[in-house]
Amino acid sequence: MGNSRSANPSNVWLLLLIFTITEQAFGQTSYAFAQNQSRLSRAFYLTFQVPGNCQTLPASINDFLTVAGNCGNTNPPYTPSHGFVRYWWGAITTFDVPGSVATQVVGMNAQGAIAGSYRDSQGVSHGFARSPQGEITSFYVPRSFLTNADGINAAGTIVGLYCDTSDCQTSEHGFIRSAQGLFTTLDVPGSMGTKAISINASGAVIGDYNASGSGSHSFLRSPQGTITTLQPPLGYYSIDPKVINAAGAITGSAYGGMSFVQHGFVRFPQGDYTTFDPAGSVQTFPLDINALGAVTGFYYDANQSSHGFVRSPQGTITSFDVPGGTFTQGFSINDAGVITGSFTSSGGQTLGFLRIPTP
Repeated sequence: MGNSRSANPSNVWLLLLIFTITEQAFGQTSYAFAQNQSRLSRAFYLTFQVPGNCQTLPASINDFLTVAGNCGNTNPPYTPSHGFVRYWWGAITTFDVPGSVATQVVGMNAQGAIAGSYRDSQGVSHGFARSPQGEITSFYVPRSFLTNADGINAAGTIVGLYCDTSDCQTSEHGFIRSAQGLFTTLDVPGSMGTKAISINASGAVIGDYNASGSGSHSFLRSPQGTITTLQPPLGYYSIDPKVINAAGAITGSAYGGMSFVQHGFVRFPQGDYTTFDPAGSVQTFPLDINALGAVTGFYYDANQSSHGFVRSPQGTITSFDVPGGTFTQGFSINDAGVITGSFTSSGGQTLGFLRIPTP
């Protein structure tokens, strides 16, 4: 999430064809079809697991069908999180930042560069960048107590937060790190704490900040540095933005009602909003939006079971579940509409999936 992606759509579909033939030839992945009347619901599913009986949690997919994410045992005995990269032909590489005790991937760009955070043996958090060739660079904001990365764009610029004391409640700042390693501090004027969440290809940044006496708010920082507070949609009291796409459209959750219920929203580049919920949703969590405006995420039903969804740029919402699985959650969508996420298998394992729309 928080990624910037672009590719020629015809090349993407050619890659999908080659990918499918290669996967079938080598038999490395489980397959399933799901279809109903909506074209977006007709999809080809590929499921996968990081080797080593690892709980698999994809975080991002680009237009070359590279998936980056995290793995680790979320059940006793707990094991630290590790990063992984799954290439379009099915090979999976795991990695850890040297000296880390836990590595967490947060995003990947179109070129395959990855951003994330890791924790060292002293429990201190640092950021890292991993090149498409696998070279890992650790970083931290100078004189910071901790540094966490949250997003990366096509140029390799990374955003996140840092704290300059051990009390992050009062010392939280946003940062922008260029691909050359130069830092810019991002603080909303008058705020008590700022966090940068996502950056698009143009350099526009979204995030959150805390203001004395009025709680949490969200902001948009233009590529030129102008900061605008994002007002929630009419009838809602706050928003939780997750991603800004190349066109400047933002998706995330909007809070409304006395029970703090989360609903999906899209904020269009002109500033107007639309809110949405899949049918049967009691809580909606959009997590990614592609360059065309398609949104993916997941929602909980009344039984607290999660289901994936995709919302087309025109507003059509399609719910989906990986066939044979439960607790499906969509995490990232590329510009061809391919979604990656996780689900629980019949054996109780957390596996990854690709949901490939078919023409």
